Amino acid sequence: MKNWIPIRAVKTVIVASLAFSSAGFAENEPAESDPYVAGGWEKLTEFDDPEKIVRETGSVDPVDVLRIEEPGVKKSRHLLAGEVRYSDVQGDGFLEMWTVYKEGKGETAAGRYFSRTLGMVGPMAKITGSSEWRQFMLPFNGRAGMYPDELEFNVVLPGGGEVELRGLALYQQGDQSDAAWMLPDDAEIGFTIAAVVSLGFAGLAGGFTWFTIQRRLTLGIFLGLFAIGILSALIGLIALALSQPIHVWRGLLLLGGLCCFLGLIGGAVARMVFTQRELRAIEAAA
Repeated sequence: MKNWIPIRAVKTVIVASLAFSSAGFAENEPAESDPYVAGGWEKLTEFDDPEKIVRETGSVDPVDVLRIEEPGVKKSRHLLAGEVRYSDVQGDGFLEMWTVYKEGKGETAAGRYFSRTLGMVGPMAKITGSSEWRQFMLPFNGRAGMYPDELEFNVVLPGGGEVELRGLALYQQGDQSDAAWMLPDDAEIGFTIAAVVSLGFAGLAGGFTWFTIQRRLTLGIFLGLFAIGILSALIGLIALALSQPIHVWRGLLLLGGLCCFLGLIGGAVARMVFTQRELRAIEAAA
């Protein structure tokens, strides 16, 4: 289990707070416009208002509010937001969202990850004492290509109290990695395989050079490697110009540099070896 309130989530809180101030919320009235949509978030689902939660005595056991199976999140970040009103909350209560992955990938392992309103101020502030309707938000920053299978939304009141919720909605928003040509894990595997294959062909051509056989095939392999290197480097520069993530253009440029080096140096050495062999053959014939 991990507590996911990363730097990007903090940035989200700041942006959302500015959006609230500009949207002009009335203290006890639902918002006339959606600040999250205005801030670039895509609304996925709206939920019916749950019943009031009342706990006479405190408990660390969560009160289940929503369980969202197959939430339909297809971007790297998602957010559950709404309004909360509470009274006579003893101690520090909070809202929490569990993001559940049934299968892991890369740095995001299969399991359950939570976001909680444990801040001091703002839409991620904890629930304590009494308050009229105010905004809350529970963001989660995941990874492109890794989307939740289930979301759970709970209220935790360790000291008891009353909590009401309304206007619950689920949002998603992408980042740069969502528009990437390939995912980081796929890029790492793909470029590694490409580099190994390139080295293998260079080794094969080097063997042909050592035994001075198949001149045309040997020089063709080195020329092909050089051409692949130029093409890979050009694509890498295009990716850089298009602001692709670093794992895309860096891999292309590294692969391009490797293939150009192998093709250029290997081809030059092979040409020299074959030329010397031909000169020796001519001298021997003379």
